[in-house]
Amino acid sequence: MLTNKFNSDLIAAASRVISGQTTERKALPQSLKDAAVAAVKKMRVLNEGVQSAESRRDTLRAFFVEGVKGCGCTPTMELVKDFQTEVEDLLKGKIKTEEAAGEENEIAEAVPSTGNPYKDAKKLKKDINDTYNKYFNRVQVDIFDLGKISKEIENALKSGADLDKVMPELVKKYRKN
Repeated sequence: MLTNKFNSDLIAAASRVISGQTTERKALPQSLKDAAVAAVKKMRVLNEGVQSAESRRDTLRAFFVEGVKGCGCTPTMELVKDFQTEVEDLLKGKIKTEEAAGEENEIAEAVPSTGNPYKDAKKLKKDINDTYNKYFNRVQVDIFDLGKISKEIENALKSGADLDKVMPELVKKYRKN
């Protein structure tokens, strides 16, 4: 049965899919590419707060619908997957757009260069998360205060304040338990 030409081709195709060798991507229409870039911008804003799977799904749907309206194409499962792959690649930085390069420059310009060690936005985010995890470990806070806490930690890190003095005050301020 496995020696049948059809079956051997099917098994070969399935093994290529499973091993990730089928990375052939079709080009998306320009309106869907633009919608993907817009979706990434919104998702980056959502990532600064707390992003749920539902908000991510809703964002992808909304921008996909706008992109489909712009190109006048009929939505298919393959088109949806290609759109999602485009968004994921943009988020991961695999695809660079002119706007994404502009955003990186804006982030770099937004961080003052006067002795501030946070010229890299990724390092700043990591340090904010590490600081939060260190001082707010097992501390119950209101979910709506997470953005405020993050902003205050960011300001403390950028100003070079002594975290051992600042953070206990923040914990007292936002503690719920």
